[in-house]
Amino acid sequence: MIEVPAVQPTGEELRSQLGDMTFTSFVELAYRLIGPFGLVLLFAFGLRYADRDQEKVLFAIFVATYVLSGLIGWWLRSTFRRAIKRAPLANQPVDWTLSTEGIGLKAPSMTAHLAWAAVSGIRESRRSFEFRAPPGSDLVLPKRSLAPAQVDELRRLVRQIQAQGWAGSLKLKH
Repeated sequence: MIEVPAVQPTGEELRSQLGDMTFTSFVELAYRLIGPFGLVLLFAFGLRYADRDQEKVLFAIFVATYVLSGLIGWWLRSTFRRAIKRAPLANQPVDWTLSTEGIGLKAPSMTAHLAWAAVSGIRESRRSFEFRAPPGSDLVLPKRSLAPAQVDELRRLVRQIQAQGWAGSLKLKH
C-alpha cells in the first residue's frame, strides 16, 4: 500500500490531461471548431484560385492555418484554465492511497475509491503518473509528491496489478 498525503497538482501537471496533440488530432479539432463548412470553404478557396497565382494561394492557406492554430491554442488554454478554476478539487489537498484493491482519494469535501477495473490506462510522464478513468475524471499524481522509493513501489504495484489480469494500457518509464 502506498500512501501519499496532501497532493495538490498544479495546472502545469494537469495540462497533460489534454493529451498529446498530433497533426491528426489538430485536424479533428479544427473540424469540430470551424465545422465542415469552414473546411470545405478553405478547400474551395484553394481550388478556385489554384490556377491563378499558386504561390499567393498557398501563402494565404498557410497564413489562415497559422492563425487558426493560434486561435485554437488560445481557446484550449483559456478553456483549460477556466475548467481548473471551477473544479471543486482544484484547490484542495487530496490524500491518495494506492493498493492492490484500487485508488483511494480523500479530500476535505469528498472520499472516493476507484477500483483498478475502472482504470483504462496508466501513463508515466516526466512529472507525473496519469490514471485514465471514466471520461472527465482522469487522475494525476505528481511525482514531486512521491519519495523516490514510492515511485519504484508504484511501478511495482502497477506491474503486479497487470499480472493479476488488469486489461488497461500501461506506459511506464522503467
